[in-house]
Amino acid sequence: MLDVSSERDIEIAFVTLVQRGARALLVGSGPFLSAAHRERVVALAARHALPTNYSLRESVMAGGLMSYGASITDAYRQVGIYAGRFTRARSRPTCRSCGRPNSNWSSI
Repeated sequence: MLDVSSERDIEIAFVTLVQRGARALLVGSGPFLSAAHRERVVALAARHALPTNYSLRESVMAGGLMSYGASITDAYRQVGIYAGRFTRARSRPTCRSCGRPNSNWSSI
């Protein structure tokens, strides 16, 4: 497991993975690995020929190989749906549980 917290750490992490003989990569989510650095990570994974599984579908949309996890876009849409249900006077929910985000496989 490698922690990445700066732009410089991304390149170092990929060099370290290649030196250690990694054959695949799992990229988690976090505040640093958001949209700002997503394309860089996808490009480095492709350059180093590392099959990579991302935690967010948006990474696949940026060119990544595959993902398993919730889509940020779907999560925001569902928040709007539930907020609308909760605020409408004529539609009172019997259960205020919002459920779980949709998790599914995405691949190119």
